Amino acid sequence: MRVYVPLAVLLSMLAACSSSDSSPTGLKPEFTVNCVPPRLTVSNPPATTKPRNTSSSPKFIVTNNCSVSIGGWIASTSRTGAVASVGAPSIVDLPTLAPGASVAVFVGYTTGSSAGTGTVVLTVTNDPGTLSRAGSLTVTVSP
Repeated sequence: MRVYVPLAVLLSMLAACSSSDSSPTGLKPEFTVNCVPPRLTVSNPPATTKPRNTSSSPKFIVTNNCSVSIGGWIASTSRTGAVASVGAPSIVDLPTLAPGASVAVFVGYTTGSSAGTGTVVLTVTNDPGTLSRAGSLTVTVSP
């Protein structure tokens, strides 16, 4: 009889699991997607037209779209074309950003004395310098 008791228990357990409901029982873990490696995104402000020899400070938005906090990123600026000069970003050492958080970074620039097109670029780079992301503003300098 002893051999039949464990077999009967096993058969009753199998029968209990063979119902038409196929949903799992117990806890259902929630999985989140981590950015590998974690990285930020930088917005591109809308293109603009400015007179010659004019200054402005557009806003770039740096966002953490990952599911983990990201810190240790540094902002820098550059320019091309009819943008005569560009200043340092309003925030150089970016704060640690929680998932979904953003920070506004302003970049001052001055247009040149000649008409044409140029760009203002905000680049964010992680501390080891292995990852970078950039956003750019196209500036048309009117005659």
